Amino acid sequence: MTIHSLKEREVARQLDDEKKQRILESAFEAFGEAGLANTTIKDIASHAGVAAGTVYTYFTTKEEVFRAAVDLGWNRFHDDMAEMLETDEPFEVRINNLIDYGFDLLIRVHPILRGMFSDANRMDLLTHHVDVLCTGMERFFEQGRRSGVLVGSPNPRVRRFFLNSVVSGILLNISVAPPERLRDEVESIKTAVQEMMRESLVARAVVEGRL
Repeated sequence: MTIHSLKEREVARQLDDEKKQRILESAFEAFGEAGLANTTIKDIASHAGVAAGTVYTYFTTKEEVFRAAVDLGWNRFHDDMAEMLETDEPFEVRINNLIDYGFDLLIRVHPILRGMFSDANRMDLLTHHVDVLCTGMERFFEQGRRSGVLVGSPNPRVRRFFLNSVVSGILLNISVAPPERLRDEVESIKTAVQEMMRESLVARAVVEGRL
């Protein structure tokens, strides 16, 4: 095989990867607009600017596209969260930025969230990404405890159980919220989370005699 042929194959592979990525991004947008049940392969293809048959070149079913699109969305959130929490801003600012970003995102992806909870066979998607999310948050909270701005249980298993329960509960409650009450429900839960964080920060201040 010549160098020219190898380069042609590499270019073709790159174009192929880019097309698949475009389909996934378009699928995420389509599912986010209409939800899993109301989105067709034709809708996804239209968003991506390709023929419906092209989608089937990369995916065999709509369910497979949905799972891949959900992974794409979650992985982007994990990356954004890591970047947000690794800044030099004060702990309180970083956690508030994360709360604002996370709840705004949940409003935008509400139809996708409902699709994740609508079938028990998709629970592995949720379980995996909640676990990744909680691992990242636990590392961040550990920074807060070590720097003396956050109080929490000294038992890591208790902390992890509590964190997983809170995150899973938030996602479930928002997923079942009727669209017409979604923003009110999200705002209510967001306020409760902010209050919980304030109490943890205040508790540390009380322990240290600053309040």
